[in-house]
Amino acid sequence: ASEPEIASTTAYFLKNAPIYGAIDMHSYGRVIMSPWGWTEDPPPDHDVFVDLMDKMKKAIERVHKQEYKCMQASDFYLTSATSDDWFYGENLKTTNGGVRAYTLALELRDKNKYEFELPASQIRPNGEEILPAIMIFIKTAIESPLSYDNELILSYDNESTLSYDNECVDTKAKFDTRSKERDCEWLSKKQYRKQMYCRKEKVFKDDGKQAPVCSRCCNICLETNCNTNL
Repeated sequence: ASEPEIASTTAYFLKNAPIYGAIDMHSYGRVIMSPWGWTEDPPPDHDVFVDLMDKMKKAIERVHKQEYKCMQASDFYLTSATSDDWFYGENLKTTNGGVRAYTLALELRDKNKYEFELPASQIRPNGEEILPAIMIFIKTAIESPLSYDNELILSYDNESTLSYDNECVDTKAKFDTRSKERDCEWLSKKQYRKQMYCRKEKVFKDDGKQAPVCSRCCNICLETNCNTNL
């Protein structure tokens, strides 16, 4: 890193891995932005970010009626070497414990009137309105962590090839996530949950055995392509 502030931030991130999320706050413009900034191509977790930003936007607006826009950072303008791209990027794949950090950039008040010279009277309201959004960000990062494994497709040998025929029934057995016990019905309610968990192996509570989530939530996980033999 060329600057001591950048070197200190990246060193902290690497030393305290895994980091589940990071927010970069700026002035000004009232915008919430997700990766990527360096390309117009969507990131692997694009849909997850869209859902998260929408929730944060609504939480901000409920406080002082400030309207924020949500977009991929490259829609604001193309840039490179930004913190949100670095925190989310590929270079941390082997250093952040397999966790892919949620990262967003927030452009805070104002819109156009005061630009970078925000009056002191707006500092507290600015903090009051973004706090609920930050809490949503933290809760999401803890309860539904991203993983680099989301991009991988598990392959199985012939003996363990999964069956998706009409006899397959989604189990009601629970399995552990980082926050609490979950089941197939919980997976079915959000697309990003299926992308995150269907390709992993978990210990199921009904028999105490570890198994691919695909094999126990087979109909729900069908569309995630978790079996390359399909």
